[in-house]
Amino acid sequence: MNCRVGCAACCVTISISSPIPGMPNGKSAGTRCVQLTADGRCKLYGQATRPEICVRLTPSLEMCGQTDEHAFRYLAALEEATRPESLNRMRCAEIKHGSPEYRVTVALRDEILRKPLGLCFSKEQLQAESTDRHLACYRGGRLVACLVLTRESGGTMRMRQVAVAADCQRQGIGAALVSYAERLAAELGCDEMAAHARETALSFYTQLGYTAFGDRFIEIGLPHVRVRKPLAK
Repeated sequence: MNCRVGCAACCVTISISSPIPGMPNGKSAGTRCVQLTADGRCKLYGQATRPEICVRLTPSLEMCGQTDEHAFRYLAALEEATRPESLNRMRCAEIKHGSPEYRVTVALRDEILRKPLGLCFSKEQLQAESTDRHLACYRGGRLVACLVLTRESGGTMRMRQVAVAADCQRQGIGAALVSYAERLAAELGCDEMAAHARETALSFYTQLGYTAFGDRFIEIGLPHVRVRKPLAK
């Protein structure tokens, strides 16, 4: 989809830490960018001086919705959820395969990713995860998101089974857990994170700096796209 002219929610709501022409220290959340025209257009669009975060933050139905009000609410919630003090209220951790905590993540993955498709995990599938790394995100002691990391060849870590509780989606929780996973993968010596993204979730990954590549393919009966992102060391 294309940006709605005059919306400018992303040019006002989110904070930007990198320099902007006319704003050398970036801008705080809720501050109107000086490069925004009176009718809500970006003066830097298509130019090399446009901040990288602005280039990566592409419009999507999930983020932009049908109204400007939706976009402002969504981005305000994302900004709040990813503030350092907000992230401190969430706790991301690695959990052990087969542990009680692991079984709770399996239940969440089953509820969000499998049951809607009429599928369920087999014992063999879960046992095959014994060498993977399992990450969980808790808020107020409750599991709200989880994912699985599988080490591949050539310095690539594959992220899969990303699940966020239904009532906690679109609050920046998934983004926070992915960021934690990227840091862990980098610490383990990986230089790239990859994933098989459901086509319906592609915008989630592209907004986090992932790039789609290769042909569209079918997995578990759904169209998927391969995505990847270089990891900062």
